[in-house]
Amino acid sequence: MSCRRSAIINMSTVLASVKKCPETFQMAQMYPYRTSKAALNMLTCCQAEDFKHRGILVTAIHPGWVRTEMGGPQVSLHYTL
Repeated sequence: MSCRRSAIINMSTVLASVKKCPETFQMAQMYPYRTSKAALNMLTCCQAEDFKHRGILVTAIHPGWVRTEMGGPQVSLHYTL
């Protein structure tokens, strides 16, 4: 991804989607995680409105499911430091 302007990129998740809750609920019921990410999505929307007159890009992305302690061992993607 390339951008020639200022940008705020927030890391979110599909689990924060209110619309997709019925189909993702059994996958991960983690209330605190899901609600905090839903709040992040609202923050992203508000920042996008607030900063658009300055030409600042504000968006949230879902990087995918990664093998971590929280993500679980069955995930194919993994991270290395």
